[in-house]
Amino acid sequence: MLQEQGEPPATPVTAEDIAAFNQRFPRTFAAPAAHTPDEKFTRSLDLLCAGIATLIP
Repeated sequence: MLQEQGEPPATPVTAEDIAAFNQRFPRTFAAPAAHTPDEKFTRSLDLLCAGIATLIP
């Protein structure tokens, strides 16, 4: 098996690159939505039930 012996060349990142990335993937830099512990628990149960429902014909 062959492996590279050196580091790949690093390309500089410009402000335009970051802006384009943010436009293409808007949730990457967005602040996470604040949910109460009860909302998180309810969402977890919903996901769990949906997962089980897909397994049962």
